Amino acid sequence: MASESAIVLSFDPESPVLPDPLHELTDPRVQVVVLLADPATRESGWAPSAAAGLARGLGELGRRVLLLDADVADPTLHEVLGGPNGEGVTDAVLFGVSPERVSREQEGGFLFAPAGTVVADPPSVLRHPRWGAVLSQCRDSGLLVLLYLPAGAPGTEGLAGEADRSIRLKSALSAGVDQGQGGFVLHPERAGVAGSGAVPAPVTPAAADPEAEPDVPGLSVPMESEAAEAAEVAQWSPPVEDTDAGGGDAGGAIPAGRGGAAGSVQATDPQPSPSTPSDAAPESRTLFWFLIFLIVVALGLVVGALFGVLEIPGITPVAGDSALLLDDLLRSP
Repeated sequence: MASESAIVLSFDPESPVLPDPLHELTDPRVQVVVLLADPATRESGWAPSAAAGLARGLGELGRRVLLLDADVADPTLHEVLGGPNGEGVTDAVLFGVSPERVSREQEGGFLFAPAGTVVADPPSVLRHPRWGAVLSQCRDSGLLVLLYLPAGAPGTEGLAGEADRSIRLKSALSAGVDQGQGGFVLHPERAGVAGSGAVPAPVTPAAADPEAEPDVPGLSVPMESEAAEAAEVAQWSPPVEDTDAGGGDAGGAIPAGRGGAAGSVQATDPQPSPSTPSDAAPESRTLFWFLIFLIVVALGLVVGALFGVLEIPGITPVAGDSALLLDDLLRSP
């Protein structure tokens, strides 16, 4: 690993999906992985959460995972997982307790062993010769061991040499990351860094929707749905005619949709009623004058019949009656 470059990844402990490069840890030949957490990530709480998220993700991918909290000087993993710091790593290393006995099943399908009994000399635990036997038992059981260690702490060098892979949990990237240290480097997600380690390309409207029309200044292209809607309105809306000499259009023209593809559509009721007030007014005036005309004609006929111009039975007087009528008219004062 001394000549390899590190694989740098941003990591979200809450994400249900691991970055693709970490899937190589599902290889059965990978049995022990050390997680080296720098002080800043331990103090912020991100490193313990990242260790738990990594164990959960690998467990969901099918590996039997055992997460060991070897930060015996300042244990915090049990707090992240919501359990007590009971029997654990120090008991297995110092007193020979089986790793399976001190581990507990966690939600997400992995095992966890806390730091265990508090000791006065944490470096002596990390340098203890029984670590070889503890890790050998885990290998024989087919477990993938995630060994959580404080980076730079005395005694961690020997344990790191026992691992098949190393993962450094860092709060910030430094110049030494890619200079031959190898392994993985996980850091908190931040703007501009994707989970795969690549910087994502900026998202443009055209990239978000491949079928979207380009937005060119000064040029408006109508959408297909808008043109179809305008055509349907034009089909079902009959034109409006002037009904009064002094009146204008029944309504103004509606502007076409964006781009003007549909033209001008009259603002009319799509389903006009058979008779409107503007249609009824001329009909009532015509009927009125027709009745006046009939009355005048009738009066003319009656007057003509009375004076003998027209002969209407029952109305036109006979000759004697006409003389009497004329005599009466002459005698009247």
